[in-house]
Amino acid sequence: MLALLLALTLAGCDEVDELLAPTSGTGDQPGVSPTFPDGATVHTVVVGETLESIALRYCGTTDAAAAIFAANVGWPQADGDALADLDRLEPGWELDIRCGALGSGTVTTSTVAPTSSSRAPALASYVVVGGDTLRTIALQLCGTADAVQSIFAANVGRTQPGGGALTDQDRIVPGWVLTIDCGTAAPAASVPPTTAAPTTTQAPPTVHVVMAGDTLYSIAQERCGTVEAAGSIFAANVGRTQADGQALTDEDRIVPGWLLTIECGTG
Repeated sequence: MLALLLALTLAGCDEVDELLAPTSGTGDQPGVSPTFPDGATVHTVVVGETLESIALRYCGTTDAAAAIFAANVGWPQADGDALADLDRLEPGWELDIRCGALGSGTVTTSTVAPTSSSRAPALASYVVVGGDTLRTIALQLCGTADAVQSIFAANVGRTQPGGGALTDQDRIVPGWVLTIDCGTAAPAASVPPTTAAPTTTQAPPTVHVVMAGDTLYSIAQERCGTVEAAGSIFAANVGRTQADGQALTDEDRIVPGWLLTIECGTG
């Protein structure tokens, strides 16, 4: 073998590089596979899948697409790329499956403790809506404005839907998905209810991720059972800035990737 290599070297053959190249296949990998906490449900993406189809398979509802997106957005994959767009998955990516619903004023909470050797699961995820600030989010979800710094630190520089990133405490964009870290403050969701708790509660709104071919009427029929709810869904979302910078202004025009709050009232 040494004689053969010497002969090839003297001849200037390119085959020398091929013979000496590592055969393990790890030398050319641009990234590393993500690691997950113990007990996590992990799905490997195959050709043709979407976040909605994966959500339907594991969670029984397409509503969970936003929660799965929030749990995986920005985490590097084995190919060096990362999830940044609700409408784009690559075969071979590994996704942490979270079935909690996301929406204005609602959170998805993890009960798995992070370890130093694995990707830390999000404490909670929140979808930014128009009018939100880090201060109002901290007050709403952590019970104190002191948590602004912790929330900022947990999200600064992370690529968001639409390609932007949090770099300024005074600027957040509707459609961004923020990890909620309350720091030393206890999350508001864990505060025991007072004795003066209201007798009725309002369920968190359902969020629909617009897919190609959707219309307000088809969404109303699917989510509310009647096309007459299209007007209520329009009213609940009109003028709200979406992740791509646009907003709903016309009942006949919605864009794939938009997040719509579903209100089924027909009055």
